[in-house]
Amino acid sequence: MKVRWPLETLELCALRGVAGSMVGSDQLIAAGLDALLAGADSPALRQLAGLTRSEEPDAHDLFDRTVDELGIASTLPLDPKAASWELVRRWCQMIVDRRLAPEVGARLIGVEGPPADDNNHPLLPFAGLLSEFQDWRPDLAVPREVYLAGIIDVARQLLSRSWPPTVQCWPAGLKEDTECT
Repeated sequence: MKVRWPLETLELCALRGVAGSMVGSDQLIAAGLDALLAGADSPALRQLAGLTRSEEPDAHDLFDRTVDELGIASTLPLDPKAASWELVRRWCQMIVDRRLAPEVGARLIGVEGPPADDNNHPLLPFAGLLSEFQDWRPDLAVPREVYLAGIIDVARQLLSRSWPPTVQCWPAGLKEDTECT
């Protein structure tokens, strides 16, 4: 994942926490170090970025202080479902911008995005394309890259619609009856 601005990794970790995902101390420390090296600064951030393995139990408290000091807390949705959808929106943008590998983004969306609770859920195409990508064999007629391009296309189509999405979007030629236009 390529970071676009100093606070991006911290924001993603904070959103994951609001959405109900468990974010490990090691991930918080790494996010703090990334932000510090990218130019962000605050007293708690410097402490967070410098934690050693034996100090990991302090990471969550320091992360919360960092998020407050840097003004990230005030920008976060309070509702876990809204935070989950915001994560999906950001991952889609990162996929389209080529800052997140499509297969990694599709996996994150599937694991940490809103649960796909019916067969018409707008995020199901990511799961289908990721499954095809993972199950691909050299003897198949479709090149593996088609599925990566499909993930990028689905992300682009979802971002072009109102948010959060309510309609499934499939890449052209894969599911013509449900393709977004």
